[in-house]
Amino acid sequence: MPCTGRAATPDRGSPQLSARSRRSTWAAFGHVHRNSETTNYELWWKWDGYGFFPEDNAAARALLAPGAVLVWTVDATDWNEAQSKKHEFHGWKPYKPNS
Repeated sequence: MPCTGRAATPDRGSPQLSARSRRSTWAAFGHVHRNSETTNYELWWKWDGYGFFPEDNAAARALLAPGAVLVWTVDATDWNEAQSKKHEFHGWKPYKPNS
């Protein structure tokens, strides 16, 4: 399944993202049409690493450090699909659920 998503800030690269990841993000991941069966997940870069959670998770958003940067968003039908797309975005090995 091809990875789809949106780069949140194409003009601002994160120092923790490789140049390859940034190029892939800005060039390949354009707007994705959302439907009612998907949830939008957000990848945030912060001084101590990344945060990845559904956009409606107010508790996770409240824990973001000041200065956190929204790097990427993606629509997925569930957590496992979101994690799979995140792994593909980063160029990591395929995601393997714990169960």
